[in-house]
Amino acid sequence: MAMLKTARECPQGSKPPSGSKSGVRNTSGCVHAADSKTSKGHSHPKQQRISRRRATNGWMPLGTACEKAVYVVNEPEPALRRSYQAVERNGEIIRVRDTVLLKSGPRKKSMPYVAKISALWEEPKTGELMMSLFWYYRPEHTQGGRNPSMHQNEIFASRHQDENSIACIEEKCYVLTFAEYCRFCALVKRRKEGCPNRKALIVPPSEEYCTPIHRRAPDSTDPELVFLCRHVYDFRHGRILKNPQ
Repeated sequence: MAMLKTARECPQGSKPPSGSKSGVRNTSGCVHAADSKTSKGHSHPKQQRISRRRATNGWMPLGTACEKAVYVVNEPEPALRRSYQAVERNGEIIRVRDTVLLKSGPRKKSMPYVAKISALWEEPKTGELMMSLFWYYRPEHTQGGRNPSMHQNEIFASRHQDENSIACIEEKCYVLTFAEYCRFCALVKRRKEGCPNRKALIVPPSEEYCTPIHRRAPDSTDPELVFLCRHVYDFRHGRILKNPQ
């Protein structure tokens, strides 16, 4: 329970600023980032591992690291970093291309922000585990705000790139297309009504045309963790664009 409490203390540094340019960010207020930067390098290896686990809110890298060019704030070009394909905490695995919820503030009622991970990497100076990401915008964070035509779980993709500590990850979520979201809602409704599972009657999809793994929401997923995305938000000009396929 201590790890969950720590995650909820991540400040609003993870909020995508409306109308700002990509990379204009300051995550120095994150308590996890501060802890990792102030830790000393002369402690016992076991203490270092414990300190690192606390600094990342329990998330640990999976697999073998490799050098990869990733987006880094304030760097004019993608920079080479020691990168990983996934991180794990208590059996939950989050991979590159997955979408996650990031804590937006210290209050429990604060809506978490949604982001898609483009890279998982290690900060060379501090060893802190970071992620490059693309922000999704909730209607409340757009210039026009929410209107009645928007679904309650609708969000907008953007080209707003950023970086953040993986310590601010709350949990994994799913962002689906309109057709995928309709199918998911239908399955949820059938389960609530006690209807038999008819998935066996559906022709299995081929590997070429099947839904990407990062958008395959299990039937048992909490509907609050599943979002609909139909459009792109141009955060520089404050307008909603049709989602290019």
